[in-house]
Amino acid sequence: MKEWLYQHLLELNTTETMEQPDGFTRLGYSAEEMEAMDAFKKTASSLDMEIERDEAGNIHAVWNPESSDKPLLAFVSHVDTVTNGGGYDGVAGVLCGLGVVKSLQDEGFKPERPIAVICFASEESDRFGVSTLGSKAAAGKLNTEAKASLADLLDKDGVSIREAVEATGLKWDNMEQAEKSNSRYHRVLELHIEQGTQIEEAGREAAAVEAIACPIRLIVTINGKSSHTGTTPMHNRKDALLAAAPIISYTAAKAVELEAEAATPLVATVSSIECTPNSMTVIPGSVELGIDIRSVDDALKQKMADGIRGKLVKMEEEFGVETEVQELVNNPSVFLDKQVHQSLRESIEEAGFLSYSMNSGAGHDIMNMSAKWASGLLFIPCRDGISHHPAEHADIEDLEKGVKIMTHYAKKKQADRTVKIKIGTVGPDDSVKLLMDEVKKYDEFEAVPFCYKQTKEINELLTKDQTDITYWLFSGQAPYDMAVSNRLVDSRNAGFPPLYGASLLGRLVEGQYRENKLFQSISLDTIQEQEVNEVKKEFLPSELTVHTLSYSGYKPSEEIIAFHKHLYEQNKIEAAFTCIREVYIELQKQGIPCFRVTPAKLSIQLTLKYIKERAQSMLYQKAQIAIVAIEVRERTDKKEASFYSMKRKYQELDLKRWLLHYAEKVGGSYMQIGDGTFFIYTTRGELEWYGDKLWFQFMKDAEANASLQTNVVVGYGKTAMESEGNARSALKEAQENNNGSIIHVDEDKRRTEHQPDEEAISYDMRRINEAGSADMALSPAMINKVNSLSRYYGQDLVTAQDISRWLNSSIRNGNRILAKLEEMNIAERTGGEQSGQRGRPRKIYRLNFN
Repeated sequence: MKEWLYQHLLELNTTETMEQPDGFTRLGYSAEEMEAMDAFKKTASSLDMEIERDEAGNIHAVWNPESSDKPLLAFVSHVDTVTNGGGYDGVAGVLCGLGVVKSLQDEGFKPERPIAVICFASEESDRFGVSTLGSKAAAGKLNTEAKASLADLLDKDGVSIREAVEATGLKWDNMEQAEKSNSRYHRVLELHIEQGTQIEEAGREAAAVEAIACPIRLIVTINGKSSHTGTTPMHNRKDALLAAAPIISYTAAKAVELEAEAATPLVATVSSIECTPNSMTVIPGSVELGIDIRSVDDALKQKMADGIRGKLVKMEEEFGVETEVQELVNNPSVFLDKQVHQSLRESIEEAGFLSYSMNSGAGHDIMNMSAKWASGLLFIPCRDGISHHPAEHADIEDLEKGVKIMTHYAKKKQADRTVKIKIGTVGPDDSVKLLMDEVKKYDEFEAVPFCYKQTKEINELLTKDQTDITYWLFSGQAPYDMAVSNRLVDSRNAGFPPLYGASLLGRLVEGQYRENKLFQSISLDTIQEQEVNEVKKEFLPSELTVHTLSYSGYKPSEEIIAFHKHLYEQNKIEAAFTCIREVYIELQKQGIPCFRVTPAKLSIQLTLKYIKERAQSMLYQKAQIAIVAIEVRERTDKKEASFYSMKRKYQELDLKRWLLHYAEKVGGSYMQIGDGTFFIYTTRGELEWYGDKLWFQFMKDAEANASLQTNVVVGYGKTAMESEGNARSALKEAQENNNGSIIHVDEDKRRTEHQPDEEAISYDMRRINEAGSADMALSPAMINKVNSLSRYYGQDLVTAQDISRWLNSSIRNGNRILAKLEEMNIAERTGGEQSGQRGRPRKIYRLNFN
């Protein structure tokens, strides 16, 4: 593995040696980045991975040996660098991701779910001043509005970001189409060099990252007065640089002080300075400082920024200068999935290494991915903590450790079926962020965002993707009612935080403070009139008139806007208070004083407590006993059935082999209940993990390999007796229907019937019909039989001896079948192996039924 890693490290860096005095320069959307991505595609292709380039230029390589349609396990990073950077930042992540696939292939391990390695475009901000462009697009953060603010950014050569993107063959206007669905990934993991020395100083070998400290970035401008250095007396100066000096020292000292007080890491750096006019004979008239503040504690970051603002006020008084603060960035810190973090730590230990837990002070692609998918970050050491520099280096031994750790993780996750309760949070982006911040406080929950700009977008938004969502949490009654009334969600598994009078009270205080007056008359929508009257009675002066538009369900925003606008134009109100974002935006555009009422945190917390109770009830339900009842369908021709009675016994022996195989898949056991009837005992959670596709596949396998048609039903219950009763009831109905559907009967005697996946079946038949011919010697049944046996034995490289052994037929027949499959492009000859006996080498074929 070490030799393989080093060889491909060189290839991904497009070099013959890692010793580069000037380092590597591969800026985002440059020819150099494209060359490195081509090397990535070449390596992935050599590992039999399917390659796809998306609309943002990200390269997705997927290994799916089992042709699974489950969500992917993804390993992600990038290959672009800063100017004169190192060859390990980013490259280590995609290299080790590919190393995991190679390691699993060398072991002969076939994962149940597909594994993806993703090479994101333009992670570094060196070229255009904006970072993680590729992963932003994949996570849906690069929408039309976001792109509009970026399109005209220029690099040092005057090339716009739009021009750079389109020079690589992409279309700037299509970049948001790179967004992946919420159900695309099961887990997302990034390996990265630490870019620090914490692991080494702790005496550890690898670290699982808990959180990423996103920055507050300030531009501080200090304006003094330029004048001659020789003729201006010291007491009559307004020296901007002299005033800046205490800010520089204060920033470092205050960070140390606050870190000690909070016992939480905090760093603050004055990292850039521009002095104007920057002449030796002129007193500095203006100084601009760039300040970067980072901590995973957002309140601590804000305290540091407020301290700097306070210090500037004192500098104005002391030095006679004027100051201005521009906040460039104030991003909340990103807390990664706790379950993934714990599994990563376990994987480090299981791989035989000493684990460490830490936070990251640098940003990474995984920040964006964590907004939609359960994500984790793994650090390996780098020499002296140096990064973004030609001296950046990671030992091959540490890269190999990374591969081993992630390989353990990949194998562990195949068997990990502990799925969090997924909460679909629906609303405008700012409301969804508010909901998600509260949802993330619960270990049991995983928040999945569904953001819209206008309520009417809900129909398309929720129809597009709602896989695995357990409960829908809407931002308010309007989106909730629209989704329920259009049957997009079940009202039993959906809700919204109610808007109490306290929500209005907070906004009213804020509005009066901002307008610097006490309101005498306002308008208010959505909140029920009874609730408003309670607040007025308890907290508000009787002189305040509140014009209300209370309603249940959904009301078009145009009607709500008209309500407020009419009152304002009639001079009946001084300000409007609305619960609907699109109403708020439109009223502001029209110059009407407007304030937006959102659910109070307490309201959200109470709603989540209710959801938690429901979730616990559902977990109990998943532990219910489940019985999969399988019955061989009787032949309609009684005489023929008697003639084949002995053959039937042999067929049932073949069927039992497949029953054992499927029982093991769902962690259950099977037993024969009667002639041609079998029960598989398992739990509801195990069955729901796989869904009905598994049992439709069982029906195909039973018919292809045992020549038996079967009815399959499922019975649930709080006891084994209740489950069995429900299973038998379902079997009776299946016998009457005799249509190949799967019937479920739950503890409430509620029946659900699932029809076969006709699209999947028609695809299989179409593939065979297109590949074959009118006089082909292989029937569809035989092709499906070979397909199912290949999956059963986990073998896609086969010889005629394998086929003959599987089918209990002659080697000659095996050769005939493989030759026909080759004609149909389902089998491909890959070479030969010596048989070990006299005669010609055996022909080896690779089967491809995908």
